[in-house]
Amino acid sequence: MRFLLPCLLVLSCLLTVLPGCEPKEDLFTTDPGAKLEFSADTVLFDTVFTQVGTVTKRLWVYNRNSRAVKVEQISVLNPAVSEYSLIVNGDAGPVANNVEIRGKDSLLVLVRAKLGPGGAQPEGKPFLIADQLRFKTNGNDQQVELVAYGQNAFFHRGVLACNEVWRKDKPHVLPSSVLVPAGCVLTIEAGARVYAHAGAAIIVKGTLRVNPDYAPTGPIKPTDPNIVRFSGDRLEPFYNEVPGQWAGIQFDSVSSRNNLIRYAEIKNAGFGLLVYNPGNQQPRPG
Repeated sequence: MRFLLPCLLVLSCLLTVLPGCEPKEDLFTTDPGAKLEFSADTVLFDTVFTQVGTVTKRLWVYNRNSRAVKVEQISVLNPAVSEYSLIVNGDAGPVANNVEIRGKDSLLVLVRAKLGPGGAQPEGKPFLIADQLRFKTNGNDQQVELVAYGQNAFFHRGVLACNEVWRKDKPHVLPSSVLVPAGCVLTIEAGARVYAHAGAAIIVKGTLRVNPDYAPTGPIKPTDPNIVRFSGDRLEPFYNEVPGQWAGIQFDSVSSRNNLIRYAEIKNAGFGLLVYNPGNQQPRPG
């Protein structure tokens, strides 16, 4: 019994001290000087076709302080109407509340954009969609700019109308493969731009005529605006010369006739031009 009192005193001291053993990085600070830092001051999306979701961009948010901070709100400037969406800690939406970042730790914010039509913008001309990503912490209101360049476009998929004509007034986007039916003609005029999504192809069972009326009077340069250009729909500079992004132009050797391709650039495809026999499981490049 004579040891009971000292033991109780030691135990009491331990219980008093133990709460203070919580790691410093888990203790929250409300100091307004504990500001966040970011991996970029602007999240920039290269040209984005309207009505098509963008790739996902990453923004790292750093808490350089030794103690944790609670971000009261992460949001876009106008959540109800913004064309940007966020994913924070696995939750999608334009707003995230009460997000904790431990001391000397970081948070990953994912950002996407889906732009509506450009409205009064000139046909075929890029337009700017800007917003802000706001972080409210300990009385601080910090911002990261959100910027995307949108462009209206024609979207084509499935079986095309017979004798369709693609002009240069707006880009032509293929979210999936398109088919030119047997007995029909697809004409693509000078200066048109065609962007194909991953795996998409132009399948020609009828006739394809590319740049049939362009008649230059001398040598043309690679930058000639009358060249018809086919490429993948990833417009970031990194993908500019990456092959295999789409499935190219494929001709049915049984039914396709009188095709003409002039003054065209075909890039980023697995095969630029492919001639296949529907009864042959091993199509050959042509």
